[in-house]
Amino acid sequence: MRAIASFITLVAFAILSLAVFVSVTVLEYAKDSRALVASARSSGTRQAIVDTLTEHVVADDPTTPLPSAINREAVRAGIESVVTEEWLDRTIVSIHAASGSVVEQTEDRAVVPLHELKQAVVVRFNVLEDSVESSCQSLFGQLVCGDAETAAASMRAYRLRLTRALERIPDRIDLGPEVRAVAPPTIRLWRVALGVAIGGLVACLVVTLAIHRRDAGRALQWFGLELVVATLLCLSVVGAARFVGEHALGQRLVTAVESHALSGESSRIAARGIRRLSAQIVADATRRSWQFLLPVGAVGLTFLFAGRARRRQERELPILDRAAPA
Repeated sequence: MRAIASFITLVAFAILSLAVFVSVTVLEYAKDSRALVASARSSGTRQAIVDTLTEHVVADDPTTPLPSAINREAVRAGIESVVTEEWLDRTIVSIHAASGSVVEQTEDRAVVPLHELKQAVVVRFNVLEDSVESSCQSLFGQLVCGDAETAAASMRAYRLRLTRALERIPDRIDLGPEVRAVAPPTIRLWRVALGVAIGGLVACLVVTLAIHRRDAGRALQWFGLELVVATLLCLSVVGAARFVGEHALGQRLVTAVESHALSGESSRIAARGIRRLSAQIVADATRRSWQFLLPVGAVGLTFLFAGRARRRQERELPILDRAAPA
């Protein structure tokens, strides 16, 4: 009977530990803006933004014809000089702080500011206009920009293309509705789950102690076994959690961006970058689990072996007592 009760407690402990593990993973990562910045850097988010904006500018637009095929790499170099790592880091920290305010219901909007970036692109173009002929040649080639008049006309056409492309990008994207729809109930759910699960774990430990109150060695063994099984269960679901988590997060972010700003090939490039970022976020969040789970597993093994040693010692004591001289 005690074995059955201990096994049921073991299963409950493992399931509750999984709930604690997932809740801690989600909540700890969600509140750390530095972790999000690191994930963005690791996933190549800056390059994805550069590629997206480059495609957005060079894509065929019948309303703004160009004199010749444009040099994509020249456009990309200009955008890359504007979309810096520092700008991206500031933007991510700003979005994270605003999203946190929406979650705590102290603010209604979580704004992605794009006006500063658009202005920087315009300033970069104005620098190019200071040397029209060389800039024209870098964009369209020497054949098209053979004289000053043609070069100036080509650069005017490019300015119009750039202006129209920037006009299609909003000055700001408000992610507040998406954050409000998902984050507050989700965060509340994880917080409640964490509290309930921790309470359940304490109850399981108390039950285990009550079942084996007369056998300290066996109680230690079951404590250790509960911790080891819980650790193995949590580690086994990391892979599945990554797959499910990155798909769900990626799809929601892609939908949010597509609904606000982009379409066509630039939208597909952005979607690929967002999915890479989502995969990196989930990978980084679950990678932290090793720092939490491995010590728990080590403590479990310590309890397990300590319990076995204690029981062996208790079995040997009567023999030693009988062998002792009167």
